[in-house]
Amino acid sequence: MTSKALHSCFLCRRGKRRCDKNLPSCQLCTRKGWKCTYPQRRGQRSTSPPRSSEPAESVNDSTSVITRPPPTNSGIFTGHQTASPSTSSFAVNIAISFLAPDLFREVSLEIPRANLDIPEDVTVNLGDRRRLRETALQFFNITWMPIISRKRYFNAVLNPLSPLRRPTTLLALCMKLCCLEVGVDGDAERTSLYRVTKKFYSEVESTEGLCIQVLQAGILIAIFEIGDAIYPAAFLTVGACARYGVAMGLDKVNQDRMGGDHNHAVSWMEIEERRRAWWGVLILDRFLNLASPSRILATADPIFEDFLPVDDERFADVTSQPEDAVTISQGFVFKIGHFGRLAQATYLISQVLDSIRSVSVMPDYLNGGIYRFNVRVIADIAGFYWSRLLALRRCGVAALRRRLMDTSMSASKKPSILITGCSQGGAGNALALEFAARGLRVFATARSLGSMSNLSENGIETLALDVTVLESIGALKDEISKRTGGTLDYLYNNAGSMYEAPALEADPKQVRRMFDTNVFGLFDVVTAFTPLLIAATHSSNTTPTIVNVASILARIPFPFASAYNATKAAVSAYSDTLRLELSPFGIRVVTLFMGEVSTNLRTAYNINFGPESLYADVESKVKERTEHSAKVSVTPDVFARQVISKVLGDKSVSYIWKGTNAFIVWLLNAIGPRKVFDSTVMGPVGLDDKSLIKSIRDRGQQFVKER
Repeated sequence: MTSKALHSCFLCRRGKRRCDKNLPSCQLCTRKGWKCTYPQRRGQRSTSPPRSSEPAESVNDSTSVITRPPPTNSGIFTGHQTASPSTSSFAVNIAISFLAPDLFREVSLEIPRANLDIPEDVTVNLGDRRRLRETALQFFNITWMPIISRKRYFNAVLNPLSPLRRPTTLLALCMKLCCLEVGVDGDAERTSLYRVTKKFYSEVESTEGLCIQVLQAGILIAIFEIGDAIYPAAFLTVGACARYGVAMGLDKVNQDRMGGDHNHAVSWMEIEERRRAWWGVLILDRFLNLASPSRILATADPIFEDFLPVDDERFADVTSQPEDAVTISQGFVFKIGHFGRLAQATYLISQVLDSIRSVSVMPDYLNGGIYRFNVRVIADIAGFYWSRLLALRRCGVAALRRRLMDTSMSASKKPSILITGCSQGGAGNALALEFAARGLRVFATARSLGSMSNLSENGIETLALDVTVLESIGALKDEISKRTGGTLDYLYNNAGSMYEAPALEADPKQVRRMFDTNVFGLFDVVTAFTPLLIAATHSSNTTPTIVNVASILARIPFPFASAYNATKAAVSAYSDTLRLELSPFGIRVVTLFMGEVSTNLRTAYNINFGPESLYADVESKVKERTEHSAKVSVTPDVFARQVISKVLGDKSVSYIWKGTNAFIVWLLNAIGPRKVFDSTVMGPVGLDDKSLIKSIRDRGQQFVKER
């Protein structure tokens, strides 16, 4: 005969279900795989922790507490005891969905719902469904950040046929937290409810699958913490929300009207609710960094073509359609809701924060423009104090203004560098960005200011320079001398051009222009700016340095680029001699033997031997060589980091070999015979192909006969 307990088990009592009182486990708990625990006395509301001297599984007559091994599904909150879900099928499915989301979707796996109890302190604070409805109505009447769908929430909370799930319960608790009035009498209640909410949030986050309600709850907690000045908890909560959103794939929800791949199986209103939640994270992340813009954001900046939230009223009454969604760029000309406008302002704030973090110094004209804009915004806010867009914009402008004041005072203390040849797409452009990121004051130059627009957008000072014109060099020297007080710490001679043609057929005018740029222009720039480097030896802790860009082609017989090879060989010889001549002044001279870098300096489109060329039959091979080089060469940004680490990090270095194949050329030059490269460079252009060699020879004989 089956033994019976005197009282119903805790789980049946809590669920108001009939219990058969079988020992060691009732029928319901056995069927569900739950841990069945019986009270030891009448009126006992929770299990008593076992004494350390007692075994984990014991039976003391019919009134004993029965303790079974952990269940195979999810943990169950019973009183203060929590069974770990780490070994359950629920936890395994959660892990698979997170570690291999694509596989999880492909095999149509589902995450089983965890049948976990709601803690008693939570249910006491929330009350019954009538009180939940009253709290929700109050919340939706005062919402500052409309990220929750009213209809979806009420369907989940007020449906008597559906049990209240823990994520929805958590969201309801957070809504109540945000609705509490501030006052002396309410401080104790606010503190108590805040602690209960944070504890329950931690439990739900660790035991439930990823869902939008948990993210929304985290955002509401962060809003409460910001309002009550609970720091750094607010900052950390927003960071946790950002990671949670990324885990859900919401960092891509704004890039596509329908939310991207992670949201392909949900309805339009769910997509919109997720989009609003992610915008809520973006807004709070930037709001918390306004006072300290140097902090790294937890989320990536929105871009100009990201989608904004739809109109608030259409979201609330569930009448919006996918075509109602507009991008940030379209939002400047279309009518959008208040939350969408706030999101748009967040994009502008992101640009301000990015500028503050990257700018080294602002020109005077921009400083003045910011000031005038600042005054205008203050006037706007005085008339429209309710506008969140203007308020947020005002904060951004104030932060930028403060940064301008700081940078104008500190710019003169930064080491300065002049870089020639900084057009976008080249190595000089990447070098300017990287030097600025390392804390230097960068003067970037090129013939056209428009070719350096990306640098000026990043706060780098851009100036026009044609290295082949002495007047242009002189004007630049005067301007930089005025800005720095007559000193310069680094000179980086990067400007150059490349002309590929057979040595016998090269256009003399193009060859001379290339020599003017690569060789004589470099000579003139060094002559003009060396006095500023000498002056820096007495006023700076930095060793003044000149970097002259040569090439590995100065050491390789590179076919059909003989004139270019000659310019770089000239730079190499000049720079090596200059190193000795400037050593008495304490100026360091570095020769950079630049390997192959994927820039716009060399393109196959610039190669045109012509049909009458002696080498017309190998022209296609030469173009293939150039195209292949672009594919396998190191990128400009990687090259820039490698070079700058050497220039700034090793003060004793006089020669730098960086770029694709640079190390190989250095090594073979050091240990190999002079002709070690012949077969390597002849093969790609067909000069080792007997049929092509014969064709070239025949063309040569024909050329002699025609003369």
